[in-house]
Amino acid sequence: MVAGDGHDLGGGQSAAVEHDRCGADRSCVRRCVRRYTGRCTGSVHRAFHPVAETAILRNVPQASPPARTTPPAETPRATDRGLRLVREVADHPHGTALADLARAVDLSASTALRQLRSLEAAGFATRRADGLWVPGPELLRIARHLAAVATLPRLAEPVLASLAAELGESAYLAEAADERTAVYVAMEAGTHPVRHVSWLGHTVPRRGTAVGRALVGDVDADGVAVREDAVESGITAVSAPVRDALGQVVAAISVVGPSFRLQGDTLAAARGAVAVHAGRLGQLAGHR
Repeated sequence: MVAGDGHDLGGGQSAAVEHDRCGADRSCVRRCVRRYTGRCTGSVHRAFHPVAETAILRNVPQASPPARTTPPAETPRATDRGLRLVREVADHPHGTALADLARAVDLSASTALRQLRSLEAAGFATRRADGLWVPGPELLRIARHLAAVATLPRLAEPVLASLAAELGESAYLAEAADERTAVYVAMEAGTHPVRHVSWLGHTVPRRGTAVGRALVGDVDADGVAVREDAVESGITAVSAPVRDALGQVVAAISVVGPSFRLQGDTLAAARGAVAVHAGRLGQLAGHR
């Protein structure tokens, strides 16, 4: 509604009425209210009549606010059922029928089908030609990623042992703890009398460190990152990323030792060995 400017309110009615300058002619107001619009003889200007507008608004149908399709209280319940559908699909990798899925999450078949189609669009479920529902490509990707990360410390044991034996320096496997830190989850001590042995289970900053660079794939042309004195004075770290089956960085292998020893040809040999062993662990994790 546009009030006071003479714009039409619908059905030819107008909230603006013409009357004389006094503006206090009650009969004029009554006529305007009664007829919704009015014209006073001898009118010399247009003005807004609040009483007339009130009468008009009482007779003009008002638009109803849009109905809420899903009450807020239903949202957590719907989300819970959607997650339960994902779990049911994941628990039946060889396929399960719509009726069984609907029954498992206490939904009607039609509602379950709508949610499954949403999951299918997101890659979490796929309907086969025989009508059975199986895990979708995105769900499989997440499963492979988590499986690789969970088993990496075990897979890394012989790789770290080989690296430490080849270089004589302590070898570590690190994973991202969060966006700012990395944690060392596996270690093989070096063979030198003076060696680095203190970082297993510890977190270190990712910014400005060799392991931090490796965890985001920010490496030199030979596939490694090197930092000196980044975490401890007199200590050099050589790191390389470990990639999973999809080529994503899931961890980093590092050699850590005293800077007086990791220099020149020794540092060059360490760079090559770390890159090779990181690639070897990646192959064990499914990377080709």
